[in-house]
Amino acid sequence: MNGGTRMLSIDGFDLPSVKMSHTTKMTLEERKELALQRHERSKKRKGLQEVAYRQQQVKEEQKQQLIPEHEKEYEQQNRKNQLEKLTERIADHLTEHHSADLQGSMFDLTVRNRLYPIIEKYILDRKVIISGFNDEKELTKMLVDEIAGLGPIDEIIRQGQGAINEIWINGENPVTRNVDIFYEASGKKYKVEEPHLQFRDQEHAYKIAQKIARNGQQQWGDAKPVANVRYPDGRVNLVRGPIATGGGGPYISFRLFPKDTLQARHLIDGGSMNQDLWQFIEMSIQYGLNGLMVGPTGSGKTTLLTASLEAISEDHRILLMEDTEEMRLRHKYPEKHIITEECKFDRDQEKNFDLSRLTTNALRQKPDYMIYGEVRDKAAYDMLNGANTGHRVWCTLHSRSAARSVQRLKNMVLEHGSKMDADSIGSWIAESIDIIIFQKLYEDKVRRVKEVIELVDYKQGRPIFNTIFKFVVEGKNADGTFQGRHYRTGKLSRESAEHLIHEGAPIEVIENFMQEPELLPETSFDNIIDNYYGGDMENQLFQP
Repeated sequence: MNGGTRMLSIDGFDLPSVKMSHTTKMTLEERKELALQRHERSKKRKGLQEVAYRQQQVKEEQKQQLIPEHEKEYEQQNRKNQLEKLTERIADHLTEHHSADLQGSMFDLTVRNRLYPIIEKYILDRKVIISGFNDEKELTKMLVDEIAGLGPIDEIIRQGQGAINEIWINGENPVTRNVDIFYEASGKKYKVEEPHLQFRDQEHAYKIAQKIARNGQQQWGDAKPVANVRYPDGRVNLVRGPIATGGGGPYISFRLFPKDTLQARHLIDGGSMNQDLWQFIEMSIQYGLNGLMVGPTGSGKTTLLTASLEAISEDHRILLMEDTEEMRLRHKYPEKHIITEECKFDRDQEKNFDLSRLTTNALRQKPDYMIYGEVRDKAAYDMLNGANTGHRVWCTLHSRSAARSVQRLKNMVLEHGSKMDADSIGSWIAESIDIIIFQKLYEDKVRRVKEVIELVDYKQGRPIFNTIFKFVVEGKNADGTFQGRHYRTGKLSRESAEHLIHEGAPIEVIENFMQEPELLPETSFDNIIDNYYGGDMENQLFQP
């Protein structure tokens, strides 16, 4: 063989004569030839499959023509049963072999397109013939819609063009018998009125809900009437009878994760903050102050935190921890040094990875920044511990105001089972957290930073803070929009200023926030309220 020639056969293909040595290596031309032969053989195989499928289809059509009139109703029911069984088989096949594509297809039509060749191959390989379809492509389209389609929800999402972040299905209306659908886009809520964007009936809505649960590999029925389903581009909460009353459901709440491209400049342009306020947030994050971004549900806390992280330089290691993946930092900042982790809950404590356990493990991963999508339980104890061990910590928190978020954190630490008394916990929070940013959705549907406070101390059961920025309402326009702007109402404490200097912040930037605060206009609503109450009530309550 040494130095001789022979035909080289790979995967059943015979290549032209190849010079053989002790170690056979294929040239680039030989590899191209092999790839071309494979492609031609694949085309030939598919062509033969399609011919066989056509022949089988002709036989089925001839068979249908011979069915007596009195048996056609039975045959229609038989066809319906065949379709249902085929749908279930293919759904099981996708769940077992293509689960990522199946789950991703629920809210992303681009991903859904990947299902077409998979299902078409399944049909051709098994010569599946269902009467009433012109060809396998028509059958494939019906199956994709049946398995991954969301009925009118698909069209609502498509028309929203990425602006929709919430969709709610309120089940059957007991008066109109229609299935009510609402959605939120760009901060405004709407009811769907168009006839072509409606469910056919309650059964149709339940069928879509069951599909969502099945494709998310969740059980959902009378014995388990509540399900929470995670998808790559969103999450869904499902509720049915016997819990769902007032029409019987289904109640479906979609939370769609936006393709987040918002940057700080977009928040400035949209009125969420002004340039001075952004400079303060940027400085705080970049030079090592710890902070919370707080507000009610739907106030845009997570969006604000995600956009603000652009302030972190690429040479700092960021660890993001979330209950449910939502911020998608690695998609937004692919150039940054980021790792992301998500909780996995289990009754078995060895397999249970909640935020508390992720935080404990994070201390071994040497992050410069520990970012939390949200802290809502005993993980607050571990988060505060991380903030006191030299890590830079930022997270979101549900709260009605900046000052009241301190009490919420206290309650979470107490839930951890801490033996510290309440005042000690309050002092610990004041030592760990420097800045609290409160954001809310105003009645004119604009999400604004309402206030920024510096947490200075905690004494006699109350947090002592310094209000640095505040959105001041100065009036309302005829269309209901607010007149007003952000004012710098306080100056940075000496302790925080010294910290920033030693972390490398430019002195000329820090000086902007050490100057005397701005005076509010006499006509501002804040001054009008002060005339009645003699000063800032919140500062009276929280500052001795």
